[in-house]
Amino acid sequence: MKRDPFKAWINEFRGEVFCPTKKEIKARAPLSREARHERYLSNKFRRKLDIKDDEIEKYTELSELNKLSELNIFLKELKDKNISEKGIRQCQTAIKISLVSLKSKQCNEPYEMLLSDGLELVNIEEKHGYDAVDSLEVPAELYEFKPCSKSSNPSGTINDDSIKKIEKCESLDQEGLKGWLVLAGIDKDNFTFNTIYKFPLDIYNEDRRDYFHNLQKKNMMQAKQTRSTYGINIKKSIELCHKYNKIYYVWER
Repeated sequence: MKRDPFKAWINEFRGEVFCPTKKEIKARAPLSREARHERYLSNKFRRKLDIKDDEIEKYTELSELNKLSELNIFLKELKDKNISEKGIRQCQTAIKISLVSLKSKQCNEPYEMLLSDGLELVNIEEKHGYDAVDSLEVPAELYEFKPCSKSSNPSGTINDDSIKKIEKCESLDQEGLKGWLVLAGIDKDNFTFNTIYKFPLDIYNEDRRDYFHNLQKKNMMQAKQTRSTYGINIKKSIELCHKYNKIYYVWER
Protein backbone atom coordinates (compact mmCIF):
# COMPACT_ATOMS: atom_id res chain seq x y z
CA MET A 1 0.00 0.00 0.00
CA LYS A 2 1.34 3.42 -0.98
CA ARG A 3 2.16 5.59 2.06
CA ASP A 4 0.27 8.87 2.36
CA PRO A 5 3.02 11.53 2.69
CA PHE A 6 0.63 13.93 4.43
CA LYS A 7 -0.26 11.62 7.32
CA ALA A 8 3.24 10.61 8.37
CA TRP A 9 6.82 11.28 7.40
CA ILE A 10 10.23 9.93 8.33
CA ASN A 11 12.78 11.86 10.35
CA GLU A 12 15.94 10.86 8.47
CA PHE A 13 18.25 11.78 11.34
CA ARG A 14 16.48 9.94 14.16
CA GLY A 15 14.65 7.23 12.28
CA GLU A 16 11.33 8.11 13.89
CA VAL A 17 7.89 8.35 12.32
CA PHE A 18 5.84 11.44 13.17
CA CYS A 19 2.09 11.82 12.77
CA PRO A 20 1.40 15.47 11.95
CA THR A 21 -1.59 17.45 13.10
CA LYS A 22 -4.26 18.58 10.63
CA LYS A 23 -2.75 22.07 10.76
CA GLU A 24 0.70 20.72 9.84
CA ILE A 25 -0.76 18.62 7.03
CA LYS A 26 -2.53 21.66 5.60
CA ALA A 27 0.66 23.72 5.81
CA ARG A 28 2.69 21.07 3.94
CA ALA A 29 0.07 20.25 1.33
CA PRO A 30 0.77 21.60 -2.17
CA LEU A 31 -1.15 24.75 -3.09
CA SER A 32 -4.02 24.47 -5.51
CA ARG A 33 -3.76 26.16 -8.90
CA GLU A 34 -6.11 28.89 -7.72
CA ALA A 35 -4.10 29.44 -4.52
CA ARG A 36 -0.83 29.64 -6.47
CA HIS A 37 -2.38 32.17 -8.84
CA GLU A 38 -3.65 34.21 -5.90
CA ARG A 39 -0.20 34.19 -4.28
CA TYR A 40 1.36 35.24 -7.59
CA LEU A 41 -1.05 38.16 -7.91
CA SER A 42 -0.49 39.26 -4.32
CA ASN A 43 3.29 39.43 -4.89
CA LYS A 44 3.18 40.51 -8.54
CA PHE A 45 4.17 44.11 -7.84
CA ARG A 46 6.14 43.50 -4.65
CA ARG A 47 9.90 44.07 -4.68
CA LYS A 48 12.65 43.98 -2.06
CA LEU A 49 13.50 47.35 -0.52
CA ASP A 50 17.23 47.93 -0.10
CA ILE A 51 18.05 49.29 3.36
CA LYS A 52 21.36 50.06 5.05
CA ASP A 53 20.91 47.80 8.07
CA ASP A 54 23.72 49.38 10.08
CA GLU A 55 22.04 52.79 9.77
CA ILE A 56 18.60 51.78 11.02
CA GLU A 57 20.17 49.92 13.95
CA LYS A 58 22.26 52.82 15.27
CA TYR A 59 19.67 53.90 17.88
CA THR A 60 19.55 50.43 19.45
CA GLU A 61 22.60 51.18 21.56
CA LEU A 62 20.57 53.85 23.35
CA SER A 63 17.98 51.23 24.33
CA GLU A 64 20.65 49.72 26.61
CA LEU A 65 20.64 52.99 28.59
CA ASN A 66 16.87 52.85 29.02
CA LYS A 67 17.42 51.13 32.36
CA LEU A 68 18.53 53.40 35.20
CA SER A 69 21.17 50.90 36.33
CA GLU A 70 22.78 50.82 32.87
CA LEU A 71 22.65 54.62 32.64
CA ASN A 72 24.38 54.99 36.02
CA ILE A 73 27.11 52.56 34.94
CA PHE A 74 27.66 54.56 31.75
CA LEU A 75 27.85 57.86 33.65
CA LYS A 76 30.32 56.34 36.12
CA GLU A 77 32.51 55.26 33.19
CA LEU A 78 32.52 58.85 31.98
CA LYS A 79 33.53 60.04 35.43
CA ASP A 80 36.34 57.50 35.55
CA LYS A 81 37.63 58.96 32.28
CA ASN A 82 37.98 62.35 33.99
CA ILE A 83 35.06 63.92 32.12
CA SER A 84 34.05 67.15 33.90
CA GLU A 85 30.91 67.26 36.05
CA LYS A 86 29.39 69.73 33.58
CA GLY A 87 30.15 67.40 30.68
CA ILE A 88 28.55 64.47 32.51
CA ARG A 89 25.41 66.52 33.28
CA GLN A 90 25.16 67.59 29.64
CA CYS A 91 25.56 64.01 28.51
CA GLN A 92 22.94 62.80 31.01
CA THR A 93 20.46 65.45 29.87
CA ALA A 94 21.04 64.63 26.18
CA ILE A 95 20.49 60.91 26.84
CA LYS A 96 17.27 61.50 28.79
CA ILE A 97 15.85 63.79 26.10
CA SER A 98 16.80 61.25 23.42
CA LEU A 99 15.09 58.40 25.30
CA VAL A 100 11.92 60.44 25.84
CA SER A 101 11.67 61.37 22.15
CA LEU A 102 12.40 57.82 20.97
CA LYS A 103 9.71 56.35 23.25
CA SER A 104 7.12 59.04 22.50
CA LYS A 105 4.15 58.20 20.25
CA GLN A 106 3.83 61.86 19.24
CA CYS A 107 7.47 62.56 18.30
CA ASN A 108 8.48 60.88 15.04
CA GLU A 109 11.34 63.16 13.95
CA PRO A 110 14.12 60.84 15.21
CA TYR A 111 12.63 57.95 13.24
CA GLU A 112 12.22 60.09 10.12
CA MET A 113 15.93 60.88 10.38
CA LEU A 114 16.60 57.16 10.77
CA LEU A 115 14.57 56.39 7.63
CA SER A 116 16.50 59.00 5.67
CA ASP A 117 19.81 57.45 6.73
CA GLY A 118 18.61 53.90 6.04
CA LEU A 119 17.35 54.82 2.56
CA GLU A 120 20.41 57.02 1.88
CA LEU A 121 18.32 60.19 1.49
CA VAL A 122 18.71 63.79 2.59
CA ASN A 123 16.44 64.52 5.54
CA ILE A 124 14.51 67.81 5.38
CA GLU A 125 14.40 69.24 8.89
CA GLU A 126 12.12 72.22 8.14
CA LYS A 127 9.13 69.89 7.48
CA HIS A 128 7.20 72.49 5.44
CA GLY A 129 6.85 70.08 2.56
CA TYR A 130 8.30 66.63 2.03
CA ASP A 131 10.33 64.79 4.66
CA ALA A 132 13.30 63.79 2.50
CA VAL A 133 14.76 64.01 -1.01
CA ASP A 134 17.31 61.99 -2.91
CA SER A 135 19.41 65.11 -3.54
CA LEU A 136 19.33 68.73 -2.43
CA GLU A 137 20.99 70.07 -5.58
CA VAL A 138 18.80 68.42 -8.24
CA PRO A 139 16.09 66.35 -6.52
CA ALA A 140 14.40 63.67 -8.60
CA GLU A 141 12.55 61.82 -5.81
CA LEU A 142 10.52 63.28 -2.95
CA TYR A 143 9.55 61.29 0.15
CA GLU A 144 6.71 61.48 2.64
CA PHE A 145 7.42 59.47 5.82
CA LYS A 146 4.77 57.87 8.05
CA PRO A 147 6.54 56.10 10.95
CA CYS A 148 4.08 54.23 13.17
CA SER A 149 4.24 52.46 16.53
CA LYS A 150 2.27 49.52 15.07
CA SER A 151 5.47 47.66 14.29
CA SER A 152 4.12 44.90 12.01
CA ASN A 153 1.22 46.70 10.34
CA PRO A 154 2.06 50.42 10.05
CA SER A 155 -0.47 53.02 8.96
CA GLY A 156 -0.65 56.78 8.66
CA THR A 157 -2.81 59.77 7.82
CA ILE A 158 -2.67 62.88 5.67
CA ASN A 159 -4.09 65.47 8.03
CA ASP A 160 -6.12 68.44 6.78
CA ASP A 161 -6.06 67.03 3.28
CA SER A 162 -7.25 69.39 0.54
CA ILE A 163 -7.56 69.71 -3.23
CA LYS A 164 -4.51 71.98 -3.15
CA LYS A 165 -2.43 69.26 -1.48
CA ILE A 166 -3.70 66.64 -3.93
CA GLU A 167 -2.92 68.85 -6.93
CA LYS A 168 0.58 69.37 -5.54
CA CYS A 169 1.13 65.60 -5.69
CA GLU A 170 -0.47 65.35 -9.12
CA SER A 171 1.92 68.00 -10.49
CA LEU A 172 5.03 65.98 -9.60
CA ASP A 173 4.83 63.88 -12.76
CA GLN A 174 4.54 67.02 -14.94
CA GLU A 175 7.66 68.38 -13.25
CA GLY A 176 9.60 65.18 -13.92
CA LEU A 177 9.63 64.24 -10.22
CA LYS A 178 8.72 61.01 -8.43
CA GLY A 179 6.89 60.98 -5.11
CA TRP A 180 7.05 58.15 -2.58
CA LEU A 181 5.18 57.44 0.64
CA VAL A 182 6.92 55.30 3.25
CA LEU A 183 5.02 53.42 5.97
CA ALA A 184 7.39 52.17 8.66
CA GLY A 185 6.62 50.06 11.74
CA ILE A 186 8.67 51.18 14.75
CA ASP A 187 10.05 48.83 17.40
CA LYS A 188 9.78 51.18 20.39
CA ASP A 189 11.63 48.76 22.68
CA ASN A 190 14.79 48.68 20.59
CA PHE A 191 14.47 52.04 18.77
CA THR A 192 14.54 50.61 15.25
CA PHE A 193 12.12 49.31 12.59
CA ASN A 194 10.45 45.95 12.09
CA THR A 195 8.98 46.60 8.65
CA ILE A 196 9.20 49.32 5.98
CA TYR A 197 6.92 49.74 2.95
CA LYS A 198 7.59 52.19 0.10
CA PHE A 199 4.64 53.08 -2.15
CA PRO A 200 4.31 55.41 -5.17
CA LEU A 201 2.62 58.59 -3.96
CA ASP A 202 0.44 58.96 -7.05
CA ILE A 203 -1.60 55.81 -6.33
CA TYR A 204 -3.57 57.76 -3.71
CA ASN A 205 -4.53 60.81 -5.83
CA GLU A 206 -7.90 59.62 -7.12
CA ASP A 207 -8.87 57.96 -3.83
CA ARG A 208 -7.98 61.13 -1.91
CA ARG A 209 -10.17 63.20 -4.25
CA ASP A 210 -13.09 60.81 -3.77
CA TYR A 211 -12.65 60.91 0.00
CA PHE A 212 -12.46 64.70 0.06
CA HIS A 213 -15.52 65.22 -2.15
CA ASN A 214 -17.58 62.73 -0.13
CA LEU A 215 -16.51 64.47 3.07
CA GLN A 216 -17.55 67.84 1.63
CA LYS A 217 -21.02 66.49 0.86
CA LYS A 218 -21.27 65.07 4.38
CA ASN A 219 -20.17 68.35 5.97
CA MET A 220 -22.81 70.27 4.01
CA MET A 221 -25.48 68.24 5.79
CA GLN A 222 -24.23 68.79 9.34
CA ALA A 223 -23.43 71.71 11.61
CA LYS A 224 -20.28 70.21 13.11
CA GLN A 225 -17.63 69.87 10.42
CA THR A 226 -15.53 66.70 10.18
CA ARG A 227 -11.81 67.25 9.74
CA SER A 228 -10.31 65.99 6.49
CA THR A 229 -8.04 63.15 7.57
CA TYR A 230 -7.16 60.68 4.81
CA GLY A 231 -6.15 57.31 6.21
CA ILE A 232 -3.46 55.11 4.67
CA ASN A 233 -2.66 51.50 5.53
CA ILE A 234 -0.80 48.56 4.00
CA LYS A 235 -3.88 46.77 2.66
CA LYS A 236 -5.28 49.84 0.89
CA SER A 237 -1.86 50.74 -0.54
CA ILE A 238 -1.26 47.27 -1.99
CA GLU A 239 -4.76 47.21 -3.50
CA LEU A 240 -4.11 50.59 -5.17
CA CYS A 241 -0.76 49.35 -6.52
CA HIS A 242 -2.59 46.43 -8.12
CA LYS A 243 -5.27 48.76 -9.49
CA TYR A 244 -2.73 51.01 -11.21
CA ASN A 245 -0.08 48.34 -11.96
CA LYS A 246 2.51 50.03 -9.76
CA ILE A 247 5.53 48.39 -8.13
CA TYR A 248 6.03 48.82 -4.38
CA TYR A 249 8.96 47.89 -2.12
CA VAL A 250 9.12 46.03 1.19
CA TRP A 251 11.75 45.43 3.86
CA GLU A 252 10.93 43.11 6.77
CA ARG A 253 13.03 42.00 9.67
